[in-house]
Amino acid sequence: MGEAGWWVLQRATGILLVLPVGVHLFAQATGAVDLTVRFVSDLALLVLVVLHSLPGLRTMVHDYVPDSRLRVWAERLLLLGGAALVGYGAWGLWKFFA
Repeated sequence: MGEAGWWVLQRATGILLVLPVGVHLFAQATGAVDLTVRFVSDLALLVLVVLHSLPGLRTMVHDYVPDSRLRVWAERLLLLGGAALVGYGAWGLWKFFA
């Protein structure tokens, strides 16, 4: 994905975050939302937050890693870490809601 793709990803996830954040806040305040809806909303919130933060972290990698080969490995590690965070968070949500 090129630079424009990363830029669009961050902007799109920022806009898409509005709905799960709203459902999450409404569910926390009232408790009137079904557990399945809360789980799906919180899982969407988790995925969108991680996807929203990756382009910014990638920019930091590009700023501080001068070697292009190391930069590629750092980006791969960043994506792997993001996937691990989503997996760990999804497992935690599953344990919390189950």
